Amino acid sequence: MEKKVLLLDIDYTVINTDSMIDFFVYSLKTKPIKTILKLPYVLIILVLHALKMVSLNKAKEAVFSPIVNYTEGELEQFFTNVLEQKINSNMEQIIEKAREDNMFIIMITASPFAYMKYFKKYGYADEVIGTELEYTNSKYKNKIVGNNCKGKDKVAKIQELLVKKDLVIDFENSYAYSDSKSDLPMLSLVKNAYLVNKKDGNVKSKIDYIKIEDLSNKKIIEKLNDYKESIMYLIFGALTVLVNLVTYTALTRGLDINYMISNTIAWIVAVLFAYVTNKFLVFESKEMKLGFLIKEFTAFVSCRLVSGIMEMVLMYLMIDLIGLNDFIVKVFTNILVIILNYILSKVIIFSKKNTNEKATSIGL
Repeated sequence: MEKKVLLLDIDYTVINTDSMIDFFVYSLKTKPIKTILKLPYVLIILVLHALKMVSLNKAKEAVFSPIVNYTEGELEQFFTNVLEQKINSNMEQIIEKAREDNMFIIMITASPFAYMKYFKKYGYADEVIGTELEYTNSKYKNKIVGNNCKGKDKVAKIQELLVKKDLVIDFENSYAYSDSKSDLPMLSLVKNAYLVNKKDGNVKSKIDYIKIEDLSNKKIIEKLNDYKESIMYLIFGALTVLVNLVTYTALTRGLDINYMISNTIAWIVAVLFAYVTNKFLVFESKEMKLGFLIKEFTAFVSCRLVSGIMEMVLMYLMIDLIGLNDFIVKVFTNILVIILNYILSKVIIFSKKNTNEKATSIGL
């Protein structure tokens, strides 16, 4: 039976965030000790993936590792407390209109079906397709079953679903939305296909129709470098944490120096390491004029002071007042610092706009 269909990517399309990152942050908040213990493994696998020594599936399985600690009910709480709150209002309107037009709504994502399935339960979609994880004894494992639901695999899974439902897409009157050109195979299934803004789900551009079989030949799907910066930051962020932890451990355990003094020295060493690697290898800031370097380094240190003070306060609260182990607290606070520092570095220090403005202000 021919049917009007609405195809929706989820991360950065239906919702204004990456659900996998949100879930990892959520796990740090709700099950901190268990998640922190998994962090070294996750960081190592991600670095190995960046070096092309392990597959994308293995990297995703590492990121999914906290899921083993959650029951079905807890995963549903994550959906209602976090993901449902981040649905773009524009997408809600599109879904509502699709309901009025009696369209069959399919949401499809590379993120785990384990928590994305609730988009169907809560009435946002007729079917949800996601990356499947192994499920035993009423719990999910961080083991991908089958293929990662991405690119052309999305098309295969959609077609498989349509066969089961005895449906054929009404090409002329169906719609599809995604934030990424990596979804061009999926977008090519309908006439009305659109790329949307990651932040709010608003339409950026309409995709001209092209046959799926032509995608490879015309090289429309390119190996985009969308995540290069984030991956490089993750690698050098992990190395910065390592520099910080090694310095801190050597001073506290080796020289028996007070943890606050040790933390200050470790912070200084880590900031110097981070500035050099962030400037040249992550954000690729090329300006080397003295006036510019002074302004850039001052901004970098100022932002690091903000995160450093936050770390000091958290360590005082968790170690002196609550009585937690100082090394575990050190690891946990470093995770928060990495996230904050990335935001500050990208938005304030090494942003292309700010770089140009600084260069102009000193007459470059």
